[in-house]
Amino acid sequence: MFLRTGFPAAFLLLLSVAFAGCGVAHEVDGTAGCTRRNAAETPRMEAAAICVPDDYPSIQQAIDAAADGGVIVVRPGQYDENLNFKGKEITLRSTDPDDPQIVASTIIYGNGKGTVVIFAGGEGSGTVLAGFTISGGSGSMLPGYHGCFGGGILVCNGSAPLIEKNVIRDNSTGAGAILRPPGFGGGIAVLHASPCIVGNRVIHNSAEIEGGGIFILASEPVIEGNTIGYNRARIGGGLAACNQSRPMIIGNVIYRNSAIEGGGVNLSASPAYLLDNQITGNRAEVYGGGVSVWRSNPVIEGNTFEQNSARIKGGAICLSRDSLVRLKTRWSNTFRRNRPDHLFYQPSEFS
Repeated sequence: MFLRTGFPAAFLLLLSVAFAGCGVAHEVDGTAGCTRRNAAETPRMEAAAICVPDDYPSIQQAIDAAADGGVIVVRPGQYDENLNFKGKEITLRSTDPDDPQIVASTIIYGNGKGTVVIFAGGEGSGTVLAGFTISGGSGSMLPGYHGCFGGGILVCNGSAPLIEKNVIRDNSTGAGAILRPPGFGGGIAVLHASPCIVGNRVIHNSAEIEGGGIFILASEPVIEGNTIGYNRARIGGGLAACNQSRPMIIGNVIYRNSAIEGGGVNLSASPAYLLDNQITGNRAEVYGGGVSVWRSNPVIEGNTFEQNSARIKGGAICLSRDSLVRLKTRWSNTFRRNRPDHLFYQPSEFS
């Protein structure tokens, strides 16, 4: 079933940039279509693994020394570093990505000196980042782009790593500096790439413009089983996707994010799949407390929208007139106590 909607476009963000700085996106193989190397399935301290700080005092030195297929295990502690995987197909993990205490005490801290972790060398699905707290990032400027991207993590140039079981928190882009360019993706930015972002907590991040938690541009990531909360931006407080992105957004908890538009999620010219998510307690100053949809043809099914709010319209979902939303049935989503209304669209046409 298809739902056509009509609503005058409002608060449109114009990105006057030449999007040529990153490469071509890779294909994503359907729902949960990741080729996963689960870092937690590896023995805690393999004989062949590089250990930080035992073998190398810094994580970047260990990355530089590692060969493709290698494993780097990092002991608890705070590592004040800004990392670049440099195209290597390696696993970088804490001693136990499944132990919340280990994750909380194994910290990669960017110290406000740029993106904390960068994947820009075409890393494939054999590259894994697991079991860290990633904090203190301020983003990176890229050639051909006007903006500052990815406070905590930046994935671009066709890279497709697995990012799992991390806490990405207290990162920001674009805020607090008079001469700094506008910020996108406070927690994570994905540009022309197809990572699998699975089972992370993306919390308390901010972006000056779009994607307080996660920003997606011309990309096909899988975003599954994450907790995305308490992030903020002007557009897409929790997550923002634009420029023909095709993200698979599946089974996440998206809660208490805030924005002017699209408190939880903003989709702009992006045929996303938004499936089986809990979208609760998000807030927008204008439209779309839970989700705002502009010039997009997403599939929105099986989600729960609860206690989201917008100051004007679309407490749960706001849809523009040039959007075509595919629904299995009209009420395939669950709506509870959204204010001032559940859906805002005008007029409606089903076919």
